[in-house]
Amino acid sequence: MNDTFDGLDAFAAGLTSAFRSQRALHLIGLGAERIIQKRTREGISSEGSTFRPYSPAYARVRQREGLPTDRVNLQRSLYDGMLSKLDHVVAADLSAVDVLINDPRKAQIARYHTVPGEGRVYRPFLALAPNEEQQVMGLADELLQSELDALLSIRR
Repeated sequence: MNDTFDGLDAFAAGLTSAFRSQRALHLIGLGAERIIQKRTREGISSEGSTFRPYSPAYARVRQREGLPTDRVNLQRSLYDGMLSKLDHVVAADLSAVDVLINDPRKAQIARYHTVPGEGRVYRPFLALAPNEEQQVMGLADELLQSELDALLSIRR
């Protein structure tokens, strides 16, 4: 077989691998997690608005626990709260990454806030705003460029 074609085959295989990199997908998932956590802790919804205030009854519970009530940030505990259970999963075929809450009880609380319904306080947070999607896409571009640079340096 022709050495040029063998090299192109290897390059094409490397290029395909760069697009389906488990490491890159994990980093993208981690980036999305951090964006959601940071924005939510600042009291901003995925739609760009500030969260509705806590109900008076829940605000009193938070006050008794020594937690702030002036800004709704959906964080009751640093280590066992809903936001600390934010995680990501990479599809087995490396085609996608999904951000989720990996604790069933905390996921139920998240559904309460993110699915509109009667008697619920709608506080959407478990999504990326368009500008945040751009941040994640920028990270993906950087990771892909890094993979391509490494691949091209092997070719030289």
